[in-house]
Amino acid sequence: MPRYSNGKRDDFIQVQYLRAMFEYWDAPENNPASTLYAGRMVDMNNAYVWAWDTRPFPFFPNNLGQWSDGINYLRGHWINGRISSRLLSSVVAEICAQAGVTSFDVSGLQGVVRGYFLDQVS
Repeated sequence: MPRYSNGKRDDFIQVQYLRAMFEYWDAPENNPASTLYAGRMVDMNNAYVWAWDTRPFPFFPNNLGQWSDGINYLRGHWINGRISSRLLSSVVAEICAQAGVTSFDVSGLQGVVRGYFLDQVS
């Protein structure tokens, strides 16, 4: 394992990494317009997150009889099943807004809320 790692994946730091990358390359001073073609140096409209797995979550990774690499999901970098996680700050902000609270500060909240919503039994 890498130094200072506890061996667990960190969904929060993955979200923070993606946020930082998109914020950095969205700034004109970091991503100027090209002199050779129309558009910015790095086209963030065509930036993609690697390791999206097409196997259906939660069947992958839970069906180890079907997919023997499912055990790697705990420490792996797959995006499926994790993209449904939300920043704690966004969840609290949404709850406040739905409750009619108009003045709140969630800037100090850190963390990720995991889970997914099923709107019907199927």
